[in-house]
Amino acid sequence: MKVNGTLKRGLLLAGLVFFILLFLALKFTDSFSPSELKPQYLVFSFISALLILLCEALRFFSVSKILKGKNLSFREALAISFAGVFWARVTPGGAGGEPFQLYLMSKKGVNTGEGTAMIFVNAILSVTMRVILLLMIPFLLMLYSIPDVKLNLVSESLFLALIIGIVVLGILLYILFHPQIIILIGNYLLSRRFTIRILTIKRTKMYLDFIKIFIDDFQNLSKEWNQIDLLNIISAFFLIFGGWMLTALIPYFLLKSINIATSFPLIFILTIISRALTDFLPIPGSIGVQELSIATIFKTLVPFNFLWSFVFVWRILFYYLPLIITALVSYSLFFAEQS
Repeated sequence: MKVNGTLKRGLLLAGLVFFILLFLALKFTDSFSPSELKPQYLVFSFISALLILLCEALRFFSVSKILKGKNLSFREALAISFAGVFWARVTPGGAGGEPFQLYLMSKKGVNTGEGTAMIFVNAILSVTMRVILLLMIPFLLMLYSIPDVKLNLVSESLFLALIIGIVVLGILLYILFHPQIIILIGNYLLSRRFTIRILTIKRTKMYLDFIKIFIDDFQNLSKEWNQIDLLNIISAFFLIFGGWMLTALIPYFLLKSINIATSFPLIFILTIISRALTDFLPIPGSIGVQELSIATIFKTLVPFNFLWSFVFVWRILFYYLPLIITALVSYSLFFAEQS
């Protein structure tokens, strides 16, 4: 029931924002002739959006190889990856993606501790790449001498994004190498009188036993880190980078489709900063916030009479299209075979 409620709220908010963006696009778009449109670039944007999903699935498949003796097939990895993408887009801060992936992996014989370790590695690689890209931005600004960017805004946003990325990365690494902290936190929280009154003593002991089993599974897998196939980790790392490049190509090709020429490094910088500041917000799919962020950042590049149409199409390709595809594919590959 709670899952259904979360799903309904996420989809309702997504639908509401869709119609608001559609209204803004219809209201403010004018003086545009279809003959000015370059449809081939729209196709390129569409292909970029599809390739992002492929990169996600291939990355998940590569990271899954750390599970010794319990490797997922590509079909299973594709279904679990897509299900995670879907739930991340309909839950606050993307928090529902990983728990749902853990649930699906448990259906394939992967215990919770092992699955969590795999997801931790996936998250660490992702956040590490994010921090590396943010650190690259000053060098890109110097290398390409981009005049369009307001350097004060970029420097302030960059500093905040770096702080967020480094803090998140530090927490993930600490938990990965010191999973005992979970037991300490769990014991502290579950031993409080308030918690015992809510859960009862019996349930409190049950949760403590579950945490201990989880940590044992986690630590058993951590003993095999030196046996991890480094090639799979490297391939996952480069697939993350490829996903970022494709993410920046969506707005780049959209701008090209309406005859707005700009440099790809500029779009790449703006995309990284925008995503870094909005991805962890407690809103399903960062709905509403990312649209405002993109509109604010790209208003210096896109004429106002095209701005909301640009944001509308960008959001369809980046959010709504993956939402539909991941729901259909994950259901057909995983849930259909269960019925």
